Amino acid sequence: MNIYIFVQWFIVSACIALAGCASSPYQKENKLLSDSKLQLQITQAKEILASSSEPRILYAGFAMHAQSKAFRQDVLLAAKAVQSMDAQAIVFKLANPVAGQEADLPYATRENVEQIIDELSRLARPQDKIVLLLSTHGNKEILAINAGNQDYGVVNTADLQKWLRKLNDKPVVLALSACYSGSFIAPLKNTNRIILTAADKDHSSFGCNYQSTNTFFVEETFGTSFDLKKSLLEVFESAKTNIDKKEKRMGLSPASNPQIEVGAALKKLAAAPLSKMRDYAAE
Repeated sequence: MNIYIFVQWFIVSACIALAGCASSPYQKENKLLSDSKLQLQITQAKEILASSSEPRILYAGFAMHAQSKAFRQDVLLAAKAVQSMDAQAIVFKLANPVAGQEADLPYATRENVEQIIDELSRLARPQDKIVLLLSTHGNKEILAINAGNQDYGVVNTADLQKWLRKLNDKPVVLALSACYSGSFIAPLKNTNRIILTAADKDHSSFGCNYQSTNTFFVEETFGTSFDLKKSLLEVFESAKTNIDKKEKRMGLSPASNPQIEVGAALKKLAAAPLSKMRDYAAE
């Protein structure tokens, strides 16, 4: 964590503490409400998939940290981008809200991240594609979980290796918006997986302070640079260029240096227009 991120984190922590902590995701009433919202998303997904044999994109976004509004906004922005590729996309949205945000989504706890990835392994058919986004504060090979200004451990590379193993035979685009997220590439790369990260393994990413609308990485990848006529590779290169320019303009250094890893079986998918992703037949 560089000094810029540390100062932002310290200020936000102090402000939230003074405002009072939000409720814990493990308090009985909160957990019951969260579980019911999660089950509703699962039921809706099953209904959509049962209604047609057409290929679908299955999206799951996890805003895992409650000390920045950007993480929740990342999940929503990426969902909007996915739905532009597939109007009937399956959408799972989970978030740990900051103080002042509505708790209208299921919590993004370790258990819920694992559960949804497990559900995707059962729901996704051979013709479907999966897009995952995890947005949070991070460090080398760890992604932090925080709700109500309380830390609830981390998700590390071993966790994701285990959980994603059930998806190894399915086309997956995995986006990680966190500092040092490039450290996840080597442990997680797979022939049927495309991995995009907000930073390389040695550097912080930016845009995760409390009042940010989105992290720089998600804002560019799923927002400003997102274009259905472009391929995922083209969108990523455009996003990376724009992020570098923004960091220089704002005097942020060292550069985050976003990364991409394309599995051997998904080279053509990564090079095809995003408008064709839903219908792409994996080799």
